Amino acid sequence: MAGLREVLAAGQAYRGAAEAALAERLAHAPIDREQRAAHGFAWVATTVAALEAVLIWCESGQDSNPIDAKIAMLAFAEGIGQLVGGLPMGQNEIFRPADLGLGAAARTLAEACSTPIMLRCAPTSRPRSPRGIGRARRCTTPISTRSATSIAASPTPRSCPTRMAGTSRTS
Repeated sequence: MAGLREVLAAGQAYRGAAEAALAERLAHAPIDREQRAAHGFAWVATTVAALEAVLIWCESGQDSNPIDAKIAMLAFAEGIGQLVGGLPMGQNEIFRPADLGLGAAARTLAEACSTPIMLRCAPTSRPRSPRGIGRARRCTTPISTRSATSIAASPTPRSCPTRMAGTSRTS
């Protein structure tokens, strides 16, 4: 869990940078004019608080279930990815680091977290799928080299399929 503690420390530093940036804006304008920035900071703070809670949860049952550690790592990877690339605040509203002038802080966060997350997410053996169909693959691109544009441009499904391809539905 030492790697997650490092990632959490980087996330907390990013939250501090976001808080300072918001405070600077609020020194010059009322919060009504900076509502989006304040709302974005609230999402940053909430995401980091969620990562803090995940780490506490994971450390409290450290030896109970190895899947819990993998779930915690996925939660950290997703949380850091959203902090760096953009936090969804609603169906059509995303808060990006540039919205508060946090581009440099986001790059620092991505660089600090890419190695601990990538080292822990890499599988030690190749999982086999049922019937030998398909292969499990891992992402080999570190978070720090992904751009916010490529993350935001990834396709999002418009609807959830009701059944898997190649299966039949019986009633």
